Amino acid sequence: MAYQAVATLCQVTVLPALLALAAALQLSRREMRFIVVALTCSGFFLVNAVYPWPKLYAAALLLTGLAVLVHVTNRGKADDVHAAIIGGLAALALLAHGGPMFSLLAAPILVAWSGVRRVARPSHVMCAACAAAILLGPWLAYQRYFDPPGTRLVKIHLAGQVLPDERPLSRTIPDAYRTVDPGEWLRGRVDNLRVQGFGDWRGDDPVAEIQTAEFFRHLPALGLLTVGLFGLAVQRGRRGPGLTTSALVGYAIATWVLWMVVMFRGGSAAIHHGSYATTLLFVVGGAAGTVAKTISAYDMAVSDAIYGQAPRYVSRQRLQAMLEYEFSQLLEGLGGTRGDTTTFFAFADTVATRSYKRVEDGRGWVGIRFQRRPGEAPTRTLLAFWRKATEVPGGEPRSFRRLRVVLPLTAG
Repeated sequence: MAYQAVATLCQVTVLPALLALAAALQLSRREMRFIVVALTCSGFFLVNAVYPWPKLYAAALLLTGLAVLVHVTNRGKADDVHAAIIGGLAALALLAHGGPMFSLLAAPILVAWSGVRRVARPSHVMCAACAAAILLGPWLAYQRYFDPPGTRLVKIHLAGQVLPDERPLSRTIPDAYRTVDPGEWLRGRVDNLRVQGFGDWRGDDPVAEIQTAEFFRHLPALGLLTVGLFGLAVQRGRRGPGLTTSALVGYAIATWVLWMVVMFRGGSAAIHHGSYATTLLFVVGGAAGTVAKTISAYDMAVSDAIYGQAPRYVSRQRLQAMLEYEFSQLLEGLGGTRGDTTTFFAFADTVATRSYKRVEDGRGWVGIRFQRRPGEAPTRTLLAFWRKATEVPGGEPRSFRRLRVVLPLTAG
C-alpha cells in the first residue's frame, strides 16, 4: 500500500510540472485551469496516475526542464546554472524511465529554434552535458559492468529483437533492418500511424474498448483537445522572443513522427511505448486558447433560464438551442478582438442515462457548431445516439452494449 501511495504521488507531480510550463508560456489562469481539468478527467491520466510505473513522473521531470528553457528564452538570457538544471532534469527523467529518450532524440529541432539559438552558448551545452553525465554515469556504468547488457528494451523497440540477445546494439539494429525490404518497412510505418486513431469499436463492449483506446492511442487520449490542436495550427499564436506554445507543439509533433518512424515493429507505436512528454505537450497545445467558457446545467430550471423552455430536454431542438446560444455568446464576447485571427466553436450535449430510478435505455444528442476559417459562417454537425442494455445469464444487467449513431446532419 505504501508503494502504491508513493508511486501515485510521484505520478501526479506531472500536474505542477504542467502548471510551471504553462506559467513560463505566459498562459492565462483560465487556460491553466482548463489544462488541469482536461488532463485529470482523461482516461490517459486516470490509469497512469495509479499504475505503478514512473512514466508520468519521468515526463514531469522533462517538462520542468522545458519550463526552465522557455523561461530563459523569454528572458533573453541564460547562464550556466540554468543549463546545468536543464541537463540534470533531462538525466533524472531518463533515470526515472527510458521513454523521454524519444523526446531527447528530437531535441536538436528544439535547439535550432531561433529563441533557443539566441541564448545558447557552447559553455551552456557543456554544463548541461556535464550535469547529465554526473547523474547518468553511475547507472550506465552499473548496467554495463555489473548487470549487462542493459539494452534489451532498446532492442525490442528499435530492432524488434524480443528474445535476449548477445549482440551489441550497434549490430542488432543494422541486422534487423537487413531482414526487411523497403515496402515492408513502409507498411510498418503506416501501421504505426494507424494505431494512433480510434481503431475498431464494433465489439460487444464499446465502453471498455474506448477506455482501452484512451490508454494506447493518441487520438482517443486527447479527445476534444484534438480540435484545439487544429485551431492552434490556423490561428496566430502569441508572438515574443521566447519559445511559444506553437513552437512546443511543433517540437512534440516532430518527436511523435520520429518515434513512429524508429519503432521497428509495425503497429507497436502505442502511447506507453513512447515519451509521455509528447502526449502532455499535445494536451497543453490543445487546451491553451481553445476553451473560453464551460458550463453544466444539471437542473432543468437552470437550463430553462439559460436556453429557454423546451418540451423535451434530451432532443434535437434542445441541442440546437444550446449550440446557437453558446456560439452567439462566444462571438459577442470575443469576435471583436479575435474574430479576424481565431476560429470559434461551441460544443454541447444533452444526455439521459439509465439508473435505478430510470429504467429506460440511455440516449443523448451531441453537436458542435464551428468555423472552418476566421470570420466564416459556422457549420453545425448533430449526432443522436442511444445505448442498449442487455441481460446476461443469471438476470444481472450488463453495461451498455451498443453505441449507435442514428443521425449525422451537417447544415450551414
